Amino acid sequence: MIEELYGIEKVEEILMHHSYVGVNLEQICPLIAHGGQRYIPPAIHRPIPILHPPSAPSSPPKNLHHHSTTTPTPTPTLATPKHHVVIVPEMNEIDQKVIDVLTVTDMPTDIPEMMTTEKIAVPKKKDKKDEKEEIGHVGIDLASIDSKKLARLEKLQEQDIVLENILRRLEYMAQQGIKPFASTFLLPLMKRVKYDPRSPPTLLENQTINVMIGIHVQSISNFELTTMDYDMDVWLRMAWRDPRLAHGLSAPILISEETFLKKVWRPDPFFSNSKHSLFHRVTFLNFYMYIFPNGELFFETRLYLKPKCVLTLCKYPHDSQVCFLRISSIAFTNDLVQFQWFPKRYDAIRLNKNVQLPELYIHNFSQATCLTHRKTGNFTCLEAQFNMKRNLGYHLAQTYIPTATCVLFSWISVWLPEEFVEGRIFVALTVFLTLSAESNAAKETLPKVSYIKAIDVWFGFTATFIFFTMVQALVVISLEHRSKIIRKHIEERAETLSVYEVTKLAKRSAWCHRYGRGLDSFFKIMYPLIFVIFLIIYRFVIIEGDENKCIRDGYRHSEL
Repeated sequence: MIEELYGIEKVEEILMHHSYVGVNLEQICPLIAHGGQRYIPPAIHRPIPILHPPSAPSSPPKNLHHHSTTTPTPTPTLATPKHHVVIVPEMNEIDQKVIDVLTVTDMPTDIPEMMTTEKIAVPKKKDKKDEKEEIGHVGIDLASIDSKKLARLEKLQEQDIVLENILRRLEYMAQQGIKPFASTFLLPLMKRVKYDPRSPPTLLENQTINVMIGIHVQSISNFELTTMDYDMDVWLRMAWRDPRLAHGLSAPILISEETFLKKVWRPDPFFSNSKHSLFHRVTFLNFYMYIFPNGELFFETRLYLKPKCVLTLCKYPHDSQVCFLRISSIAFTNDLVQFQWFPKRYDAIRLNKNVQLPELYIHNFSQATCLTHRKTGNFTCLEAQFNMKRNLGYHLAQTYIPTATCVLFSWISVWLPEEFVEGRIFVALTVFLTLSAESNAAKETLPKVSYIKAIDVWFGFTATFIFFTMVQALVVISLEHRSKIIRKHIEERAETLSVYEVTKLAKRSAWCHRYGRGLDSFFKIMYPLIFVIFLIIYRFVIIEGDENKCIRDGYRHSEL
């Protein structure tokens, strides 16, 4: 690459014998700054000598004449080459000015993995006092690079520091009021390099394209339990490098017209778990693209998505759901295009603070990388994970409070007199029918699953509880009715019955009456106690249990 421009001997002379101190990055590493594709006159590479200070004279200087004998002034000599570290603060990344130079003797001589085309950089230097504190970007000048490793400069296109900080550059442009160039400035460049939007830049250099991706979640709504999907309105952000579009202007080129967008090669992400996706086109296609001087591109567009979310409803309505949004490449395999999240969490996934769901709320989100396997090859994949919890306000008002009230209302039957037959039957039957209606209404919004949910346990217990109170009321009514029949029989046949028979029938009548009243007295205490015990078990066993246990149990029973 650069050997072809200058010859290997000239390159070795530049790299091995000279250090560049206190100059613009364009002077320090012009070949790196332009990816080795722009010819730069050798005059720029003339060594900047590091002068040793002259030794102090032994006596004060004397007036010298043209015939005087003088001690010649020492000729400046080049210092011994050292490794120089260039610190470039983030605020000056755009103008690329070197503000400080440190001399380090133990700096590794290998080209750093994080090197970029805009500045020579390695991972940020750690402060010895606080390892978590990061001090500016640190780089090595060309004097520390061995000529045998020049071939690795070809991998600059794969480096990501510039892409990682591209959002900071946009913020810097907004703060400084830097105005971009119009999209028409791109046409002469495309014509000159014979730009083909159908060919990805990786094919030209035989290198993998790294694409930084981030999403800004504008809204989430319509979370449907029956269909297991929801609606999302997101801004998709992408940043990648296309050396063919390095225009060298003083500011980026802004593209906001769809006709110009079609002239530029773009990555091909799609949302693999989305049932339906579309672009926003009111009043025109919602997008914009910046093309930076060194060929970095930033693209952002607004999308409507309907991703699916496989729900686990074992503990519904006390469930926590994990929904994924997967982004994969359609046509380019993993060795051609690789998707990566922006390294900073706030850049990778941003969530609108006003996002609110009727039942669920997002309490955490994270990002991960994945790999999609298809018959045509392996494809790069990104995964956004949204951890959601369900609000209980709706179910407290619509499920728990009404059904608990029905249970409490069913206890009225044990407090009614035994003679109040119609009242006991009416109360128990009405409460049971009301609970059945509540149960059916709650299950209408749920998908038909093969396992038992927490809400099923709740409705199952309350229905069984109320049904038992109705049966108990019927037993007490039956006993009281039998007691009345016996007493009536004694009254009607008192003259024909013996004293023994009358006494026996009277004892049986009294037992039925006493047993019925005893049942009422017993269940006046047991009903509240049983319900409280159930609430404790429901709260601390069923709700706090394993989220997926019911699914495993369901599979086990189906196999039997």
